Amino acid sequence: MDQKRFAAMGMLVPSAVTTVLLLSLFFKNPNAMTRLTLIPFLVCGLASLIKSLLLLCNRPRYVALCNRVFAGGFLLFWFGFLIVWCVTAFRDNTPLLSLLSLPFWFVGFYLAKRYLLPRKTGEGTARKKTGRQARLRINPKVAISCFLVGVILIAGVSLLFFGIRDTWRLRTATRGYAVTQGYFMDYRIYSQDEDGTTYQLIYAYQVDGVEYTVHTDYGAGQIPAENSQREVRYDPSNPSKAVLSGANGKNMMLFFGLFFTLGALAFILAALSIKGCFDRFRIDVMGAYIGFVLLAVGAGLLLFQSGTASSFWEGIRLMGLWVLIPILFLGIGVYLLMRSLFFVRRGGKTPQ
Repeated sequence: MDQKRFAAMGMLVPSAVTTVLLLSLFFKNPNAMTRLTLIPFLVCGLASLIKSLLLLCNRPRYVALCNRVFAGGFLLFWFGFLIVWCVTAFRDNTPLLSLLSLPFWFVGFYLAKRYLLPRKTGEGTARKKTGRQARLRINPKVAISCFLVGVILIAGVSLLFFGIRDTWRLRTATRGYAVTQGYFMDYRIYSQDEDGTTYQLIYAYQVDGVEYTVHTDYGAGQIPAENSQREVRYDPSNPSKAVLSGANGKNMMLFFGLFFTLGALAFILAALSIKGCFDRFRIDVMGAYIGFVLLAVGAGLLLFQSGTASSFWEGIRLMGLWVLIPILFLGIGVYLLMRSLFFVRRGGKTPQ
């Protein structure tokens, strides 16, 4: 059995299981927005499943078409996410946040041109440089790509810096606080639109027989069970001054900072890989990095959600069917790491 058919056999079961789960979610969930969100993942899952079946049956004729369909599904999710990002920014009267999406729009258009549009004959061959371009010896595509990656990296590092700074300040300010148990008692609307409603959760706690309340500084998508517990840290000299332990609004800044930083590093590693910098490695560096990123994102989502509830399992329960998304990230991340570290051909390339 050749390496392509062996790799297809390894991808068949995960692709089939993922597709069945997504189809089940699609038909059982009545929410139109949820169904729209699942469509790009369904397209990718079906394309991967059909590709594996074609390779196993030794019918490589339509494999390239499956690759394009997979790329189309990914780009559908990519541009859909960017549209929601920009619409949300303008709806919340924060249009400057939409400027952060500009590098990702350019990257999306580049990926669409590369993977969906057919190349013209002779495209990609070396061309004779003339005029100013020849004198400067600068490739405009490389210059624009470097600029966009630099913007993404600077944005990510800046968000990380401010997120770490604010988290450290909060930790320092609450270092001498006492700990008690708070009980969920009420909620109020944090935000409400056609996409759904988020809630500001209110917890009650007692100190020396006197009851106080504290609320979240972010909007939660689910309402916990009545009297569910969560740890509260309060100032012994002023018990009305308190914070909730676990997740808070500053964690989101850290999450987006990591997202931008890891994304920029992915582009840098991809450029180094194209240049052949990792050809001597006995592992697939790019595949291992993507697997690590998916693991980090999946674990981060689960940990953040668990920090909004009294326990890890309570946070998972509140996510409902949405918990499948970080679980899929974890599964795909583990698969890519194993594949890139232990099933590598010479030159650090994994079987396609």
